[in-house]
Amino acid sequence: MSIVDIHSKAHEYNDNSTSPNETTANQTYSIVLNICIKPNDRHSDENTTPAIETFKEIVMQKIVGYKGSISSVTSNDVIGIFRSSDTDTLPELLAAQCASCLRTLLLGFKRDNKAAIFMRASINGGNVTIGAKIADNYYESFGNGINASFQMQDTTCPMQIATTRHVKEKLSEFYHFIRRTPTDLGKKCVTLYYLHTLITEPCANEL
Repeated sequence: MSIVDIHSKAHEYNDNSTSPNETTANQTYSIVLNICIKPNDRHSDENTTPAIETFKEIVMQKIVGYKGSISSVTSNDVIGIFRSSDTDTLPELLAAQCASCLRTLLLGFKRDNKAAIFMRASINGGNVTIGAKIADNYYESFGNGINASFQMQDTTCPMQIATTRHVKEKLSEFYHFIRRTPTDLGKKCVTLYYLHTLITEPCANEL
């Protein structure tokens, strides 16, 4: 199924999310990766939109390649879900590796395609309700974890990967982080972090 077909079936999300302490039979705690690809307003041209669509395809392939599933595809965003039940590896680590890989790939993609685009990414945890299957590795999903990912991504600088404190603590032995100033997310002021440089490669039993 192409990205156009998937986008046409994408779930329309609303703000009726559950609180972090609420769970239902269909709800699981998941790690949410939000990849947003945007045009550079100063240099965008007729090649920008096709470049964004092409790179969204790459994002979807990488999320699935890193053992995640697709939750949502919009005009600029691709949301991936990583769950401990799907892999023996830390889902936070898989999401971080996926985001880092995509950031590196985008640099070459921009150069090779003369594309005036950039990406922002966020990684957070939260309750996610997994719904109907739309396509292979694509499930209709919603919940506070997905809503929070959009809020985080909106405050993130270009080419940066923002994480919550929870994700940072889980990955502190693998990555250096840069602490951001407290950020307003909805009705809360929280401290977020930018994923920076790799400290060490994970051992085999962590992959």
